[in-house]
Amino acid sequence: MKVPVLLYHKIDLPTADVKIRGAFTAPLKFEKQILYLKKKGFEFYTASELVKFYLANGEFPPKAISITFDDGWKDNYTNAFPIFKKYNAKATIFLVPSCVGKNTDKVTAEGEGAREHLSEKDILEMSAGGIEFASHSFNHELFNQI
Repeated sequence: MKVPVLLYHKIDLPTADVKIRGAFTAPLKFEKQILYLKKKGFEFYTASELVKFYLANGEFPPKAISITFDDGWKDNYTNAFPIFKKYNAKATIFLVPSCVGKNTDKVTAEGEGAREHLSEKDILEMSAGGIEFASHSFNHELFNQI
């Protein structure tokens, strides 16, 4: 049995400087997607919960789904977190630890301006609200270029 894992980056509208728009999901569209999954009976699991369940049972839970985010953008807190709370859903955010609490263009697409990342306060609040955090490498460097 397979489990769908949906990967997001930014839950926001792209700004004028954005040339690669695939990393953006409009907040309203994101909410519609989460609502659809809830109506279809999916149960939300963090990435580590899925692994633990599989190791304990040799299979994944039925109707399981995992939502993940890369990079730890501030809009994951301002736009996605309220939706997760509203629908009692969980997710895993893969942070770039060197970017926490900063406004940076370190992990944006070429030509895109700086954007704000989650703060430590955001992370603690989200963690208490069922969101799991893991690392997306310390600096978001390409490992084949180090």
